[in-house]
Amino acid sequence: MERTKIPDIIDNRTVLLKDEIKKLLTASNNAKIAAGYFFLSGFDLVKDDVADVQKIQIIVGRETDIPTKEELVKGYEEKKVRGYIVKGMIEDIKKVSNNEEQIKKIKDLHDLIREGKVDVKIYTRERFHSKAYIFELRDSPTDVGIVGSSNFTASGLTHNTELNSVHTQRSALELLDNWFEERWSEAEDFREDLLRIIEESEAYRRFVTGISPYVYVAPLEFFKMILKSFGKQYLLEKDNVLLPFQELDYKLAKDIISRFGGVIIANSVGLGKSYIASRLLQDYHKENKRILLIIPPNLREQWEGYLKVFDVKLSGRDILSMYEISQKGFPEDKYRDYDVILIDESHNFRNPDSNRWKNFMKRIKNNKAIFILLTATPINNSLNDLKTQIDMFRDENRFRNEELFKYYNSLKEYIKGEDERLKGDIKQLRRKLIVRTTRRDLKRLYKEIVIPGKGKAKLKEPIVKPQPYSLKGDTYRQIFDDIGNFLSSLELPHLKILNPDKGKYLVGLYNNPAL
Repeated sequence: MERTKIPDIIDNRTVLLKDEIKKLLTASNNAKIAAGYFFLSGFDLVKDDVADVQKIQIIVGRETDIPTKEELVKGYEEKKVRGYIVKGMIEDIKKVSNNEEQIKKIKDLHDLIREGKVDVKIYTRERFHSKAYIFELRDSPTDVGIVGSSNFTASGLTHNTELNSVHTQRSALELLDNWFEERWSEAEDFREDLLRIIEESEAYRRFVTGISPYVYVAPLEFFKMILKSFGKQYLLEKDNVLLPFQELDYKLAKDIISRFGGVIIANSVGLGKSYIASRLLQDYHKENKRILLIIPPNLREQWEGYLKVFDVKLSGRDILSMYEISQKGFPEDKYRDYDVILIDESHNFRNPDSNRWKNFMKRIKNNKAIFILLTATPINNSLNDLKTQIDMFRDENRFRNEELFKYYNSLKEYIKGEDERLKGDIKQLRRKLIVRTTRRDLKRLYKEIVIPGKGKAKLKEPIVKPQPYSLKGDTYRQIFDDIGNFLSSLELPHLKILNPDKGKYLVGLYNNPAL
């Protein structure tokens, strides 16, 4: 970029700062931005603007938005300031809830942050009034710095009468870069918070899924939702059977698969893991990919029903029970050539010393396959359970993202020594690889369903009541009394606990991971 093409003064009258920033970004390897305000509603860059940029670092503050004089007297409390920034951004993104073009740009920002191209920190130590833009240019004898009054907002970049000066002197740029790096080291990480703010906004969720968190449904649709909420498997017609939150989880799962080759779907029991996974299988079936199901033997009939609903046709050979995998004579290469491998109740593979896990890793795992793991309990006893399941689809090519490698290695190190400092990395690893919706999430995100002509219907927790019964007659009493003896006689692992009040043993089976 020639020096003559960059004006010395940018005031948003004769020259718009937005235009100069776009121009400079297309010619830059790296960029650094410091701004008192960063409004999501004013974010005006798209992926094309930064296609060749390696890294953009952004420091933001909350310039003067402390709500009371008392807070000014007390001074900055970092936790509260962080809260103000988060609250301000949540309110700000609501402003563009109906602006598809702007939401598309915010989604681009979200994707750039996810890819590691953009990193954001917030400055909470004191009021952050600075505005600086630094560009490391590719094909220019000098870099460019812009210092002045413009915040990184729509008005600051285009509307307000601003005064910004351009610097290209090597000495000034060196001082400016040192100033930025010092503030960067003092600022707090904000990357994950910003991703969460965007992902949980109504506007973003509606843009990604096409579904509003406030769902308006016809009576027939509502009746189908009621059936599903009680766990019923019958459907009135072959349409999109996913509920709104399941549709979002399906899209998130597909995104994780596209980046890492596998996903763990860990929704709470009864929230549709199997439906979400079946919807994924439907896509891959249409693409003529070879699909292998690995399931507990008792769930075969249930899964045949799911496949029928989603019109996924598999042969008997393509549905494999975990019992079969556990056998010592499990065939060597019979299951190596599948494109998609789905494992229901994958927590049953948490023991790396079991035949089941060893046979899977040696005779089924295919580094080119897509893996879909389903479990409501990815962690049963320890974090090693999670690591073992991740290892089922992990390899260097899938986990080429440096950040993911770091998080995975932190998980391994924590398992060895339980270093509390590593817990943040483990949390990020779980966030990247696991799709999980709980009933608490549903209460928070789907507060009401509105039925046209009927009004609001509140989503409530089901009420579970004990069902009283009596054992009358000698036949039933004998069966009941003999259950303990029957379990004790089985050649299976079991335990016996003495009840001193009754003078009898309580007998129960427990799972043998080697089976």
